[in-house]
Amino acid sequence: MDEDIIHDLKQFIEATVSQQTSIIHDDIVGLKGSMSSLNDDMSSLKKDMSSLKEDLTSKIDDLSVSVAEAIDNSSNEADSQIKNHEIRITKLEPKLA
Repeated sequence: MDEDIIHDLKQFIEATVSQQTSIIHDDIVGLKGSMSSLNDDMSSLKKDMSSLKEDLTSKIDDLSVSVAEAIDNSSNEADSQIKNHEIRITKLEPKLA
């Protein structure tokens, strides 16, 4: 092989490697951009989930209070009705004896 062919092959190899390296570099830059976008999306998702957790916690607390009040009211009504029955039974007992 003469020097010109060797020189041409060197230039061809250098150009090919340079081109492939440039393509790989562009791919890496694109991946970095995609990763940055994914990180932003994840941060936004974490904020949304945190907000949802707070909302759900608040609603569960409200429901717990409502259920407790309903049970208390029902219990008070039952107690009142039992006392009323006791009074009525007590009034009826002397008449029967």
